[in-house]
Amino acid sequence: MKKTLLFALIAIVAVACSSRNRSSAVETPLAELYRQRDSLLKHIEKNNLLLTEINERINELDSTARFYTVTTFEVKPALFEHFVEVYGTVGSEKNTLIFPETGGVITSIAVKPGQRVTRGQTLMQLDASILLSSINEVKTQLDLATSVFEKQKRLWEQKVGSEIQYLQAKNNKESLENRLKTLQAQYNQTIVKAPFDGVVDDIFPKVGQLVGPQTQLLRLVNLDNIYIEGEISENYAGLIKPGYIAKVRVPGTDSVYEAKVTSTARFINPSNRTFKIRLELVDKSVRLLPNSLVSIMVKDYENPAALSVPVRVVQQDPAGNDFVLILEKTSTTLGIARKVYIKTGKSYHNHVEVIEGIAPNTLIIDKGSRNVKDGQKVKLVTETDQNA
Repeated sequence: MKKTLLFALIAIVAVACSSRNRSSAVETPLAELYRQRDSLLKHIEKNNLLLTEINERINELDSTARFYTVTTFEVKPALFEHFVEVYGTVGSEKNTLIFPETGGVITSIAVKPGQRVTRGQTLMQLDASILLSSINEVKTQLDLATSVFEKQKRLWEQKVGSEIQYLQAKNNKESLENRLKTLQAQYNQTIVKAPFDGVVDDIFPKVGQLVGPQTQLLRLVNLDNIYIEGEISENYAGLIKPGYIAKVRVPGTDSVYEAKVTSTARFINPSNRTFKIRLELVDKSVRLLPNSLVSIMVKDYENPAALSVPVRVVQQDPAGNDFVLILEKTSTTLGIARKVYIKTGKSYHNHVEVIEGIAPNTLIIDKGSRNVKDGQKVKLVTETDQNA
């Protein structure tokens, strides 16, 4: 039995050796191993690609799959402007408090608040009864003095009478004329007239009230010649010059108007290191109320083809480096978030210019960017889908 097994074992070894010799004649064991490995790698690669496609399709169809949802926007070159923004006030060349030239009791008020008046129009009348009596009295005396003077003049021309009588008559007449002019001027002071065209903004006293030269009677406003004044940092002293176009915005509204710089101060305020500028609105039909607070926006930089993104999508790593998350799409609704470091420039109105790091047409992750990390798979949704 043992001999039989031994002969069988020898036969198997002989066959194996014979087979090995025939195989080695075709290829070496190392080549065979390389061939087998390459074959397996091809199968693995093919299977991995197939597996990836299957997983992506599953992710698209499987409503139970868990992915952070994000929205994106495509960054495109566009005009980016930066403005220096300061507050200013609206003024008017014709915004005046009217005071009386003399004292007296108000006998009548000829206008009402909000009424438009013209230059020279009567606004108020002060009591002038005593002046009117004096004027009438002087007029009567002047008539007599004029008659006497004319008679004395004819007599003097005929060499009749004395020279002193002629001079006295002339002096009396001229004295009464001057007095009448003075009384007339005093009477005119009792009539308060509009110094320019405008609108009566407010009336302070009442009829029957005693007023004096220091009493405010009314406010008269003309909005045809309004201007805006503001204070700008001295850093922009060489930039802002007369003729420069700026923008004026009324706080609390969406109204923005173009304005032209008409003058710049030649003096730097040492307390806050600013200088004053004055502007006028380009559109003269715009009516801003005097003393209104407005925002003055002076442009100091522009790039006609800038890449800018909302400030909300810019993040910082622990070292203080700025980055954004972009989307590498793997399908129509899926993608991978990638961290991209960027270099930023000026920012204005919640947008910042990106100088380096991204190219045009890059998909920037917007909503959801704070919840995902570099390399994480995400699901892309639209604003409508997210709101729904």
